[in-house]
Amino acid sequence: MNYEFLKQGIKRVPYSHQLEAVDFFERRTNGNLFYGMGAGKTGTAILIYRNWCRQEGRLLRALVLCPSVVIYNWQDEFGLFSKIEQSYILPLGKGTGKDKAAKVRNKTEGIIIANYEALLSNDLFESIYDFNPEVIIFDEVHLVKNATAKRSKLVFDLAKQATYRLGLTGTPLTKNAMDIYGIFKAIDLGETFGTDQYVYQAKYMVDANAAWKNKSNY
Repeated sequence: MNYEFLKQGIKRVPYSHQLEAVDFFERRTNGNLFYGMGAGKTGTAILIYRNWCRQEGRLLRALVLCPSVVIYNWQDEFGLFSKIEQSYILPLGKGTGKDKAAKVRNKTEGIIIANYEALLSNDLFESIYDFNPEVIIFDEVHLVKNATAKRSKLVFDLAKQATYRLGLTGTPLTKNAMDIYGIFKAIDLGETFGTDQYVYQAKYMVDANAAWKNKSNY
């Protein structure tokens, strides 16, 4: 594909592997980038998002979920890897859940950047749900590895709304192979490993402590 539109007018010149990732996602609407530290996951995700916008011919409503400490870093990276005006970007780094929800309710387009824990605020979750993101970028997607956690269930509800979903992490396995299930459920809505965690366990895993009553270690 022609990468020139991605390079023009931005402050940071993309690396070749970042452009290759854009090309990979040219034909896909969801997937993961398991890039290690320093490989430029954030910039790559922004380039992929921009290309999805190019395919649709407009700026897609987007939600970036990330750890709270990098919310404003994401805002800065949009300034480096895109020409999107800052007025279209809403970082939700400060304020109460109700304060953040009020800001989201006034937004009908552009990009929202929020941390995963913020979704536990009913007001904020409902306002983001009503925003109806078309693209969701899950930074450190391994944070939803526990598919039964309340936070993960909220993420799954939002994921069902989006046409495009992208997961980013350098550590997809932080404990064991169970981690993969929650990650893929958020990204492809169960296409790869299904929507039932117990079916996944039965099909792909062995209980190492099957003889131990009331104890499970897959």
